[in-house]
Amino acid sequence: MRLFYQQPAQKWEQALPLGNGRLGAMVYGGTSKELIMLNEDTLWSGFPRDVQNPTALSHLPRVRELLAADRFHEAQLLIESTMLGPWNESYQPLGSLHLNWLNEPEVSVYERELVLETAVAASSYGTPGRLIHTECFVSQPDQLLMYTMRGPDLRVELALDSLLPHRVSAQASELLLTGQAPTHVEPSYIDTADSGVFFDEAQPGMRFAVQLRVRQEGGTLEVRDGRLVVLGATLLELRLAAATSFAGVAVKPNLGPEPLELCRQVHTRAEAFSGPTLRERHLADHAQAFGRVELELEDEDQWATGQTLPTDQRLQRFAKGKPDNALAVLLFQYGRYLLVASSRVGTQPANLQGIWSHELRPAWSANWTTNINAQMNYWPVETCGLGELSEPLFRMIRELSQTGAETARKQFGCRGWTANHNVDLWRASVPVGGYAGYAYWPLGGAWLCRHLWEHFLFTEDLSWLRTEGFPLMAEAALFLLDWLVETPEGYLGTAPSISPENNYLVADGTMCSVSRSSTMDVSIIRDLFQACLTAHQLLGGPEPVQGLVAGIRSSLPRLRPQLVGRHGQLQEWFRDFDEHDPHHRHLSHLYGAYPAAELTPEDTPELIHAVRTSLERRGDEGTGWSLAWKVNLWARLGDGDHAWKLIGRQLRPAESEGSENGSGAYPNLLGAHPPFQIDGNFGVTAGIAEMLLQSHRGEVHLLPALPAAWKGGRVSGLKARGNLQVGMTWSGGRLTSAWLECPHAKDVTVRCGHQTWAVSLGAGERRTLSLDSKE
Repeated sequence: MRLFYQQPAQKWEQALPLGNGRLGAMVYGGTSKELIMLNEDTLWSGFPRDVQNPTALSHLPRVRELLAADRFHEAQLLIESTMLGPWNESYQPLGSLHLNWLNEPEVSVYERELVLETAVAASSYGTPGRLIHTECFVSQPDQLLMYTMRGPDLRVELALDSLLPHRVSAQASELLLTGQAPTHVEPSYIDTADSGVFFDEAQPGMRFAVQLRVRQEGGTLEVRDGRLVVLGATLLELRLAAATSFAGVAVKPNLGPEPLELCRQVHTRAEAFSGPTLRERHLADHAQAFGRVELELEDEDQWATGQTLPTDQRLQRFAKGKPDNALAVLLFQYGRYLLVASSRVGTQPANLQGIWSHELRPAWSANWTTNINAQMNYWPVETCGLGELSEPLFRMIRELSQTGAETARKQFGCRGWTANHNVDLWRASVPVGGYAGYAYWPLGGAWLCRHLWEHFLFTEDLSWLRTEGFPLMAEAALFLLDWLVETPEGYLGTAPSISPENNYLVADGTMCSVSRSSTMDVSIIRDLFQACLTAHQLLGGPEPVQGLVAGIRSSLPRLRPQLVGRHGQLQEWFRDFDEHDPHHRHLSHLYGAYPAAELTPEDTPELIHAVRTSLERRGDEGTGWSLAWKVNLWARLGDGDHAWKLIGRQLRPAESEGSENGSGAYPNLLGAHPPFQIDGNFGVTAGIAEMLLQSHRGEVHLLPALPAAWKGGRVSGLKARGNLQVGMTWSGGRLTSAWLECPHAKDVTVRCGHQTWAVSLGAGERRTLSLDSKE
């Protein structure tokens, strides 16, 4: 399980990612010039402020009147001119560490790698007998980046810089960079006269610091013009700490802690450990999370491809139709690796780019986009044995429930809390500026609540559900009860409503996005309402919000049912409109099939047939995250071959001529939207797990969507709902062994193909299934 290459990275999309959830690094592995680009997960533009639109609510009745009269385009124009808000803030790059050789080494051999099991990036280059070895990791237990270089006669200049306003100083064996983030950054995809980067002395932005301490063996260490110069060393050890003045989403960053003092504290604590000890502590911490799941797939050419071909060449080879199941395993484990590296207890959640970004105005602000992308980042958490890594997401939901309560009251006239499609560090929950087809969508909070419910289903932690999960779910459901209106068709529905980012055509050919009661809206509402009823039944006692249960029970039967359109597809809008783009990347109307489980082949076969038709009409192309959603949907349909076909499309080299619009995988296996978005990596990891194990119908379903290409293999450590850990082997496309384990006693129904088992588990007992050889 490693990515490796025979040349240094020439650009960001070829560098190798490291991280501890908070501090991120992209390592280029250069020979004459080494570059390590840095990020810190709280370094954002802006500050906490009131961004509510005070007049939006007054226009809502008129919008609803227009929608009831089928004047959809007028309603949309009114929303866009009167009911949207400002753009949210942007994730910012921290800076860069440079190591420049003063005597460029002769290089005849070269290799760099990222080992997933150790989370260590390394390079080796030079000539036989005169090699230089480098190694880099970012430690979670010690909160610093560690870089070592070994070789004869090391002559290297060390420097720090940043794209943000900053100062650099050098003294003795230390480099220090301090700076400040902008007070506002307009998104780079908005081409307006006032877009850009803004600084306001009256509202200071986030302060940050990077402190590098250097130790060498042999030679000398000098200070020259704000840089450090190492001459004639045989070992170079760099310890880098970074921090910001972030003190919470409601605290202005100029009032937060001193970043340099935080860096000094990190270094002081790390002084107690030698370099090798820091490495051992890092390895142990990473292994306890990453090492929980093992996956192997039989591959006739596995040894040759996995051990001798560099990763970029494997991508090219696979794109030409050469089999490489081990590449799918690498992609699966890479997603788990990236999640461990970008989301830890106490950090920010993984954003659109995880924690890795190198631009002042990153695409889509590198924020949390809650109409699919933020949720997809956390799809693999439970199934892939990393449940505790949801903590940052749950904390963000709690914080959003505070800002979202203001948005619910001031902009929607509702109780409870809501969030629209864009969220930043300051937990902005308002509809942002621009286009109603993405901006005006107050269902983001309700969708986020699905992760709370899934966490309970996987852990069965009633105490957590009572104190953490259900109260947040209940307040989001309260918003929905108030947001629902009676539609002209006689249902309870939403108005205005969109199917995120997609458009339809009205009779005169006008393109619109705003209508009423989209399928996605109704699916999310039904999903959350049913979860709240089940949670209340399990917990007993008083409901978190008085009248909630009665309100849900009276509203649920009045929600519009799922409809089948004239093409046999699952209808996306309340009316069977023509789609403006039949191949649109969003699959919002299929929410009920995945990530929810309202629609299943066993329980709703006619609607599942409509889901299949919708997928076929959408086609097999798409951006990275769209392909990943399709992988999960085809897995839920039990079609492993189609899911595998789409994984193959995700593994196309993003920079090759055969890639549709530049989508696919970059040389470092990061997913291309394009540009880079990490949700495709996380989504396909969840999809591969879904092909091997499903548990959304109250049973454990083994190998539900096994493709013909995966004839044999083994997996261990996957999680099923009910707090179950599962392992299995298969050969010739048939299950050969399987085991289950649960920390508490439990009766479980297990299925594989047409065979079922009734399994009684004792607390902590591992039970192996007795397989029917005829099955």
